[in-house]
Parts: sequence; structure tokens; C-alpha cells
Amino acid sequence: MAQKEATLLLKIKESGSKALKSISGGLSTIARGAMVAGAAMLTYGAAVVKLAGDASKFDDVKTSFENLAASQGQQADSMLAKMKELSQGTISDLELMKKANNAMLLGLPVDKFGDMLKIARSSSKATGESMEYMLNSIVTGMGRGSKLMLDNLGILFNLEDAQKDYAASLGKTAAQLTEAEKKQAFINKALEVGMANAKAAGAGQLSLADRFEQTKARAQNLLIVIGQKLAPSFSFLMDKAQGAFKAIEEFATSGTATEIFKGMTKAIVVVKNTITGLGITSEQSLDLG
Repeated sequence: MAQKEATLLLKIKESGSKALKSISGGLSTIARGAMVAGAAMLTYGAAVVKLAGDASKFDDVKTSFENLAASQGQQADSMLAKMKELSQGTISDLELMKKANNAMLLGLPVDKFGDMLKIARSSSKATGESMEYMLNSIVTGMGRGSKLMLDNLGILFNLEDAQKDYAASLGKTAAQLTEAEKKQAFINKALEVGMANAKAAGAGQLSLADRFEQTKARAQNLLIVIGQKLAPSFSFLMDKAQGAFKAIEEFATSGTATEIFKGMTKAIVVVKNTITGLGITSEQSLDLG
């Protein structure tokens, strides 16, 4: 009889152990599933956040572009359309406006921005560098008076000669030029040499590289549009998410949650002690048998 009891208790112990392993495995599976789902949500959320963030930056840049263009007597929409035409769609709207903003903030003549685009395109064709890179080089190079950056575009000239020529046009000597006039002499000469280079090189046909840049620019423009459309929904979701997080936090710190957690802990301890007790009994019974 004792042997049968021991055998029965042993089976109960084994069943209980399997049940606990099954529960543990199930909880692990649930945890892993939750982690995967959470990661997927975070990835999706990050993508949405980036789209909405880029759209927000675009709006800020566009507002600055409109204000800066207006301060120089230019129509922003017309100016952007002309820039897109001259760049042949190889630079996104956002980058075009950023470069134009930079040029205007650096004191470059906005009415010469079209020439800068022509020079950048010609230099891009000649060197194989992207037009965006070349446009950045000419804007920054002329704005900061950097001959080194203009070297990237093949714009080479003697600075002293440039100042002498500009001074003569003003009826001055080079030594009499103000800092502002010296900067203007630099800009004028850079544009003169750059445009001469562009004319000598010719416009050229759209290459495969150009097509690639056009596709990339168009994709970037499309993402901005999508981000602008998602922005209101994103704002709504963020409000809801904040509300949900607050509710969870309040529940987790409430007395109800504490009691639930205590109850779960007690239940686990009872099950563990019961199975352990059955194990001891079965061993004792087997010894007695």
C-alpha cells in the first residue's frame, strides 16, 4: 500500500514539475512575443517620428526661406521653382531651400543664386561629385571667402588681382577697399570664373547619375509630404499614448496593483511548497517501502 502511495505521489510531483515548466515556458514565450511586438512597435514608431520630425524641419526651413526671400524682394515660390528647374530636379526642395537660406545668411546676392546652381551643375558633371555637394561648396566657399573650397569646383583666381579689378571699377585702389568691398570682389570674381567654366563645359545631357539623383530627390520630397500628412495623426497618437502611460503608472502604484502582485507571489510560493512537500513525502514513502 505504501509503495502505491509513493508511486502516486511521485507521479503527482512529476506532473506538478511539468506543469510548472509548461507555465514557465508559456510565460517565456509570451515575454518573447511581447518583446518582438514591442520592438516592432518601436521600429514603426521611430519611422513615424522621423517622418513627422523631417516634415516639421521642412516647415521651419520653408518659413525661413520665405522670410529671407521676401527681405530681398523675391517671391519664394517663384524662386524655388527656378531653383528646381536649374538643378534639374537633382536636389530635394528641402536641400535647395537650406542652401538658399545659407547663401542669404552669408550675405551672398540672392539674384545670383541661379548662377551658383549653374556652376554647381557644371562642376558636378565635370568631377562626378553630386550637385548638392558642389552647391554647398560654392555657397560656403563664396560666403566665407574660402578659395580652398572653391578649388573643388575648379574656380581658380588670384585674390589680389580680383581686388584690384574691383577697386578700379569703383575708382579706388585695392588698399582703399573696405572689408565688405573686398568680400564683394571675391564673390564677383568667383562667379565670373565659375560661369566661364560652366559655359566652356556646356550644359550636357542628363546622365544615369543625374537620373539617380533625381529619383533620390523626388523620394525625399515624397517623404516630406507623407510626414506632413502623418503629423496630425502622430500628434493625436502621442496624446493618447501619454494618457495610457499615465493610467498604467497610476495603476502600478495603486493599492489594487499591490494586492494583485502580493496574491500572485503567494500563489507561486504555495505551488512551489506543495510540490516540494510532495517530493519529500514520496521519498520518505519510498524509503519506508
